[in-house]
Amino acid sequence: MSESGASEGVSEAPPRSRRATVGLALIAIFGLVGVVDSAVLAWDHQASKLDPTQQSGICKGEPTTAITLGGQSFEAGGSSCKISRTSPVSRIPMPGGWPALPISLLGLACYLAVLYLGFMVWRQRDVDAERLLLTVASLSVAMTLFLGIYSLLKQGSLCPFCAILYVVSFLVFVGAWLVKTETIRECMSGFSRTLVGRQAMIALAIFIGGTGASYAFYAQPLRSSLETKRAEMKAGMEEQAKTLHTQQVWKVDATN
Repeated sequence: MSESGASEGVSEAPPRSRRATVGLALIAIFGLVGVVDSAVLAWDHQASKLDPTQQSGICKGEPTTAITLGGQSFEAGGSSCKISRTSPVSRIPMPGGWPALPISLLGLACYLAVLYLGFMVWRQRDVDAERLLLTVASLSVAMTLFLGIYSLLKQGSLCPFCAILYVVSFLVFVGAWLVKTETIRECMSGFSRTLVGRQAMIALAIFIGGTGASYAFYAQPLRSSLETKRAEMKAGMEEQAKTLHTQQVWKVDATN
C-alpha cells in the first residue's frame, strides 16, 4: 500500500486561526496568573491567622482597630486588602471547628480547571472543552462583578490583589470566546450532553481535588496553631487555679 493510500483515511485538522491562537494564549497566560495570584491571597489569609499582629503577609503595614457592633467583631481602618480579607464574603464557614475556606482557594482550583480545558482545546480541539471553558469563564466573570461591586459599595475599597483576579477572569473569558468554534445556539443545544461527558467529569475532579488539596495545606497549620493555643490556655487556667487554691489555703491557715 502506498503512503498516499495509507493516509487517505486520516483527516488533518485545518490550521488554527489567529483568533483562536490569541484566545489560547490569553487562557494559558492569565490562567497561570490566576493560579499564582489566588495562591498568594490564600497564603495571606493563612499568614494573618497565624500572625494576629498582622506583620506577615501581603497586607501588612497599616494597622486596624478591632470594634464590636451588635455582637459581631469588625476591623476598622487598615488597607483595602486587609478589609477585603476580613470580609464575610471572602471565606466560607466550615463545620467541625475547621478554619473557614478562603474563596481564593476556589479561584485557584477554578483556574487549574481552566488550564486543563484550555490544554484540551489546544491539543484536541475538543468541542466539549470549548463549551465548558466558556461556561466556567462566564461564571467567573459573574462572580467577579459581584465581588467587585460588593467591595466598592460595602467596603468602600478594592483590594489590588483581588483586582488582579478580576482582570484575569475577564481576559480568560475573552480567550474562551475567541477559541469557541460554535455559535451560542449550538453550544446551548449540546450543553446537556457536555455536562455529563468525560471532559466535564475531569474538570470537576480537578476543581474538587484542587480545592481539597490546597485547603489541606492551608488549614493544617491553623489547626495546629489553634490546638497549641488551647493547650497553653488550659495550662494557664490550671496554673491560675493552683495559685488561687494555694492563696485560699494560706488565708485559712493565717486565720487559725
